[in-house]
Amino acid sequence: MRNPHHRELADTVTCRERPDDGDRLWFFTSWNDPIAEADRITDAGVTIAGYLKYDGEAAEA
Repeated sequence: MRNPHHRELADTVTCRERPDDGDRLWFFTSWNDPIAEADRITDAGVTIAGYLKYDGEAAEA
């Protein structure tokens, strides 16, 4: 996903099994951080939007 107004704000989101949650499907960031269970699409979208929100500060390296 990419912020269309700030192209440098982007991430690859994957959906895969989460071993510590009974192998249920979860969305993950490219940093391997869990976002939300795969059936919680709205929650995942809100979280991803928060990651990609431009707050006027430079992104951390």
